[in-house]
Amino acid sequence: MEYERLLSSNGPCMGHLVRPSDEKEPRKIAWLQCVGSRNINKCDNGYCSSVCCMYAIKQALVTSEHTTGDMDQAIFYMDIRTHGKEFDKYYEQAREKGIRFIQSRIHTAYPGNEGGSCRGILQRPDRGES
Repeated sequence: MEYERLLSSNGPCMGHLVRPSDEKEPRKIAWLQCVGSRNINKCDNGYCSSVCCMYAIKQALVTSEHTTGDMDQAIFYMDIRTHGKEFDKYYEQAREKGIRFIQSRIHTAYPGNEGGSCRGILQRPDRGES
């Protein structure tokens, strides 16, 4: 909801996507999905909410409408769950608009530097850590 407020025409950025740190438009955005999902070892969360995928796709499509230049967008996910009528078409529309979908499992996330960038360790099911 906070992200949608940022993109709202009556929000703090007046409908333009800018970083709060320096008020410039970002060039890259990543959505990290499935963090802690189905992880019974660390956080005792053995289920998937099954709504996050559609929210991430929606936010990525809305983001592409609110930016001026080429935006590199990626959604990191374990499984894309697009249940419901016409939801698969929404997913395909996002892919056609250049939003990348990268199957992975978020292993660890570390805080970034003062400039706002972060680093993390992703586990891709087919390639190990990257």
